[in-house]
Order: sequence, then C-alpha cells, then structure tokens
Amino acid sequence: MSVNYKMVGRQIKVRRRTRRMSQAFLAEQVELSVSYISCIERAKKQVSLEALVRIANSLDTTVDSLLIGSQTNDPFSLTARWAELLSDCSNEEKILIYDTALALKASLRQRIFK
Repeated sequence: MSVNYKMVGRQIKVRRRTRRMSQAFLAEQVELSVSYISCIERAKKQVSLEALVRIANSLDTTVDSLLIGSQTNDPFSLTARWAELLSDCSNEEKILIYDTALALKASLRQRIFK
C-alpha cells in the first residue's frame, strides 16, 4: 500500500489550524514555500520525508500522527484521532461529546438489529 497523501495533507491542515497557524507562518518555520505547503495539504504534491519531519516538529506533533489513515489495520489510528479531537475541549465538552457518541451508538445498533 502506498502513502495516502490526501490523509497526510488533511492531518497537517487540521493540526496547523488547531494551532492557529497560517500556511505562510508554517512555511517560514520549515523553510518551504507557501505554495508547497498548500500543495501538500491538498495532496497535489507528495511531501518528502525530510519536509514531513520538519512540519511535524513545527506543529509540535509526531510524524506518525501525520501518517494516521495511511496504514491499514492501525489500531492506534482512531485512538489518536479521538485524542486530537478532544485535546482542546473542556471537561463539560468532553462529557457532552461522550454522551452524544453513546446515543449515536445506541441508535445505530437499533437500526442494524431491527
């Protein structure tokens, strides 16, 4: 299986936006052009390993977190994605998201088993 560059670009974009970074700021930090960052995020160009490491360092994350969704049967993929989703939530928001997920799960199971 090849690397899912669309997923890699999406992970970079999400983490960049979460940190309220512009493409221009990220590009400056990692010594790449703004257009190259844009192409990476839209999967128009394949990011090199060296650039991926620099981007991960600038976003204060790991390369493997940027590769989430690229490897089949990755047991940590969803766990990491949930952790990222909840990372900036208050305790009350986490409880609400959890309760909503429980209700959705129950609703899905009712439809499946009817």
